[in-house]
Amino acid sequence: MATNPRSVRLRTVRDLGALIRDARTTRDWTQTDLAERAKVSRQWLVSIERGQHSRAEIGMLLRVLKTLGVELLARPVQPTEPSPERPDVDLESLLNSFTGGDEADDG
Repeated sequence: MATNPRSVRLRTVRDLGALIRDARTTRDWTQTDLAERAKVSRQWLVSIERGQHSRAEIGMLLRVLKTLGVELLARPVQPTEPSPERPDVDLESLLNSFTGGDEADDG
């Protein structure tokens, strides 16, 4: 069993489900294998892996991750500064440039 340790940015429940599924299949475990080892139901695990369980109990998720040997790390998001290549955009002005100005001035 070869594992490929890497960091993954999780932005959605679906991302978390994909991470769990990938870690499980890397170990050649079935959903039933993981569910039994982590003491969760297979149905619960199926919904997590599909990204359909947006209100999952964090303790159960941590137990599944621990069972898979996956560590969950959290770090503050670094504020991003507008770069010269991607300046801030005024969406209202941009839209007005396509529509010919303010729609409210028609009357």
